[in-house]
Amino acid sequence: MEDLIAVITDFANRLYGMRSRRKKELVDGFRKLLEEVEESG
Repeated sequence: MEDLIAVITDFANRLYGMRSRRKKELVDGFRKLLEEVEESG
């Protein structure tokens, strides 16, 4: 799961820039989604 987060973070950095708020929202959203999927089994 951490590998997928790293890929998404890298993609978001390239798309929005390192300090972009949109990047943070995208990464946080994916992290939350992955946690929900992991919890549901």
